[in-house]
Amino acid sequence: MKKMIFLALFLVLLSVPIFAQDEYIDDLIFEPAELQEGQTRYFAISGGYTGTFFFANFDDLNTHLLDMGFGLDEFEAPIYLNGVQGFTGIGIIPNIRVGFFGATGSKIQKTNIDIDGAKLERGLEYSLSLTGFNVDYGYVPIKSLAILPGINVGWGGLTLESYQGAKEYDWKDFNTKVDSLNFMNRAKTTFSFIQPSLSIEWTLTPYFMIRGNVAYNYSFALTGDWEWEMNKYSNLTNVPNAINANGFIAQFGLFLGLFNY
Repeated sequence: MKKMIFLALFLVLLSVPIFAQDEYIDDLIFEPAELQEGQTRYFAISGGYTGTFFFANFDDLNTHLLDMGFGLDEFEAPIYLNGVQGFTGIGIIPNIRVGFFGATGSKIQKTNIDIDGAKLERGLEYSLSLTGFNVDYGYVPIKSLAILPGINVGWGGLTLESYQGAKEYDWKDFNTKVDSLNFMNRAKTTFSFIQPSLSIEWTLTPYFMIRGNVAYNYSFALTGDWEWEMNKYSNLTNVPNAINANGFIAQFGLFLGLFNY
C-alpha cells in the first residue's frame, strides 16, 4: 500500500514544475483535440485518493458466528476501503488510459463479556485488500466531463481475525502456554479478481478532477480452489464458497494532475 501511495505522489509531483511556471500556464490550458469523427479526445495524467464502499456478502460468515456462539452483532455491508490510484493516457491509442491502484479496509464487530469474573473483549475483524491495474476508454460528451467504461484486474487478500482477551497483560504472560480465556485466531486467503467498471469524471479545473465509479468485483483462485491458511501454518478446510471477495463497488475519487478534455 505504501508503494502505491509513493507512485501516486510521484505522478502528482511530476506536474509541480509545470504549475510553477506561471508565464506558461496559458500554453498548457489548450483546447481539447478533436478526433476525426468530431469526438473530443480524452487525455489525462493523474494520481489521487479513492474512497471505496465494498458490498460483501456476509451471510455465511454471520451464520457461522451465530452457530459457534461468538455472541457478536451481524456484519453488514459495506466495508470502507481507503485507496490510491494513478493513471495516464496513451498517446498512440486515442482515448485509452492505463493505471494502477491499491485499496485496503476492514470492519470489526466486538463485545464485552464476563467469564467467571474475568472481564474480556471478544471480537472478529474482517480485512480486505485489493491491488491491480486498470484499462479505461474515455468518452467526452461535453467539455470537462468524461465517461469511462473499463476493466480492472489484480490480486488481493482476505483475512478473518478473531480474538478474546483482557484489557491488560504482563510481559511474562507473552509465552507458549495455552490460555482458554485469551486467544487469537487468524484465517487468511489470497485471490485474483476482475472488475468491470464505469466511471464518471468531472474536471473542476485543468488540474483537479472528481470521480464517481461503480464496479463489480469477481474474485477467484488461479488454482481453481480457494486455499485458506490458519495461524500462519495450518490449512483451513471446509470454508464456505460464499466467503469470498465478490461484491458490488461504489467509489468516489479526488485527483490532481493534468486533464485535457
